[in-house]
Order: sequence, then C-alpha cells, then structure tokens
Amino acid sequence: MADIFSEVEEDVRKERWEQLWKRYGAFVIAAAAMVVASVAGWQFWERYNLAQRESASLAFNNAINVAEAGNLPQAESEFIRLASEAPAGYARLAEFLDVKTQLAQGKRDEAVTSLRELVADSNPLLSAPARLQLAWVLAETAPRDEVEAIIAPLQDGESPWRFAAAEVSAYLNLHHGDRAEAAAAYQALALDPGAAEGLQQRAGTIAQFLRANATPATNAPAPIETEISGGEAALLEATPESDGETSDQEAP
Repeated sequence: MADIFSEVEEDVRKERWEQLWKRYGAFVIAAAAMVVASVAGWQFWERYNLAQRESASLAFNNAINVAEAGNLPQAESEFIRLASEAPAGYARLAEFLDVKTQLAQGKRDEAVTSLRELVADSNPLLSAPARLQLAWVLAETAPRDEVEAIIAPLQDGESPWRFAAAEVSAYLNLHHGDRAEAAAAYQALALDPGAAEGLQQRAGTIAQFLRANATPATNAPAPIETEISGGEAALLEATPESDGETSDQEAP
C-alpha cells in the first residue's frame, strides 16, 4: 500500500515538474544562455583590453625612445596620437610628455594650452602636477597674481603637493626681488621634515646663497653648484652686476 502512495506521489511531482518546465523552460534556457554569453563577453573584453594596453605600452615606449633620440617633432606626433587613441592612463601620460616635448621645441604657447586643459581635469592626480608645471612655465612671464592663483589649490595643509608649491612661491619672491622673503621661504623648506630630501637640499643651498649675497656686490662670487630648478638657476646665475651676462637656462 505504501508503495502505491509513493508511486502516486512520484507521478504527481513528475507532472508538476513537466508543467513547470513547459511554462518556464524557455526562460531558464534564455537565462542560462545570457550567463554563458556574459561570461564569454567579459573574457573577450578582458583579452581586448589587455591587447590594447600592451599595444599602447609598446607605442608609448617607442615615442619616448624617439624623443630621447632627438627627433622631437616625430615624438610630439606620436604623443598626440596616443593622447587621442590610447587607453585613459597612457593617454594622460602621453599628454604630459607631449607638453615636455613642446617645451623642448620652444612651443611655449602650445604647452601652456595643453597644461591648462590638464589643470581643468577633475582628477587631482592629473590636475595637481599640471598646475605645478604650468606655474613653473609661467613663473617668469605671467603676472605674479596669476601664478599664485594657479598654485593656490596645492598649498592646502593636507596637500601632498604643498612643498612643491612652496618652492614655486619662494621662487616668485626671488624673481620679483623680495630676496629676504625668498631666503626665509627657502630656509623654511630646507628645515621642514615633511619635504623631500632633494627639495630640502636644493632649498638649503639657495637660502645659503641668498644670505651670503644679501646685498649684491660688484664682484659677486660664482653661484654655488646645485641641482635646482631651471628658473631658480637662471636667476641665481644672473646675480645683479656680477659680470653683465645672463643665464640662458629656461624655467622648467
């Protein structure tokens, strides 16, 4: 008797499954197909992205090699192409190196335009270094207020770029003749434990030079050999009334 009930129960379950399958089977098959297609599409997209990144990496390194070989026009062309075609990361790096290539060719206006576009980017990892580079490019030619406005967002107490911005500010003091303020600013950077070691050493050397030459003399000593920014080196080497010559170095 129990076997009969078991068989009946099994038949009922089987009939229910058949009814459910007839009703929803097509949906189940479609869902399974979508899952398979999604996985296959994702794998294809991953392979495609990897191929794109590898291609961009090769093209990026090739453009760098072309620039280092001295063919700046071709390098600029390659960086411009990468900026428009490469994946986002390589595209942005190409834009920065394109600026460097433009400056090396004396295309200052083009470089300034490119940097202003990068400054407008919403990503601070891109806009912050662009601000710093733009400030250095304009430091000797643009109004002081304009340069100070460019670096103002970098001078927040929590900004990782505040020390680099402080160096630009110190240089602006020096460039505009505020030697005492410049010496104090460079000395503060030299003693700030948060500043990078190279920046501390550079700032300390300039502060020492300015203190030793607080009143420019007719026969001023030769500038101290140091690894400092181009704009700072140009101004220090052109110590007033030293020998009537000016440095041909350019600001970074």
